[in-house]
Amino acid sequence: MPYRTLLLAAFLSITLFLPLSLAGCGSSDICLGCDPSSTPTPNPENSVDVIGDIFSAIPATLYTDLRVLVCTDRPSTTPPLDCGGRNTEPLDNGDFSISKVTPGSLEVFFYLRTDAEQLATLEDPDEKLTNITRGETVDLQSITVNLNTGSAQASYIQIGPTATPTPTPDP
Repeated sequence: MPYRTLLLAAFLSITLFLPLSLAGCGSSDICLGCDPSSTPTPNPENSVDVIGDIFSAIPATLYTDLRVLVCTDRPSTTPPLDCGGRNTEPLDNGDFSISKVTPGSLEVFFYLRTDAEQLATLEDPDEKLTNITRGETVDLQSITVNLNTGSAQASYIQIGPTATPTPTPDP
């Protein structure tokens, strides 16, 4: 008799409680630790990451005085600063990273924090940024930003899959 009771309890816990405990995990979010009070991390497959480094700026300026702006599918009549895109401030060494960018045709702009009128547009002669899809990372390396001419050039533009973070258990 105790054997049947144990089997019944195991069956009920697997069929009833396991699905309920996992209901908050998965789907379009990654649940790190499945703590219901925490905000799930958006799935990297639903957006685009843009990373890069600024090699030099003309006129000479601190990298932290610059802003990097990424616009997606911007109509030509919309000014870049009104595109509703994502922006960031580079680190002291010029490195920057922007996550949760909407997939599509991307444009990258650089401007001074104190003077948004001085704007440089990243040149994309091979049109690598015209059809960025979900789950990709755009890597822009060794960028020269020339605010005097309004242009910026990257030594290379590389598109690849975004790495999916591996959840780590809480200690």
